Amino acid sequence: MRVILLAAAAFLAATPAFAHQGRGARQGPSALAMLYAADTNGDGAVTRAEAQAARALMFQRLDTNDDGYLSEADRDGAVRRDARPRPRRADTNNDGRISRDEMMSQPYRGFDRIDSNNDDVISAEELAVVRSLTR
Repeated sequence: MRVILLAAAAFLAATPAFAHQGRGARQGPSALAMLYAADTNGDGAVTRAEAQAARALMFQRLDTNDDGYLSEADRDGAVRRDARPRPRRADTNNDGRISRDEMMSQPYRGFDRIDSNNDDVISAEELAVVRSLTR
């Protein structure tokens, strides 16, 4: 059960380039709140298409300088614990930044874990399981 909650957080967390934030970094909305926000048609379920749209919107919001890439310049003041470079799985071409295509092509592992019946929809029942784990 805990795996499902962690999967929800992974699904909803910012791109891997920004997943590590040191002490003092701003805290964003909860993973559950972000999951509910992805339900744009309000039917109580999150489809894979809604998850993809949420990821695209996240990219747009994180790309604060509108250059089409997520880079250190977009971190918006997040504090790092140290200056060592960190591997970025989403940075598939290792250029130090994440393009929209790189972000959108990342697997939806959290979505896939929560979608227990593999129908490309996180149903209201599946959401209820996640909600029950966050209490």
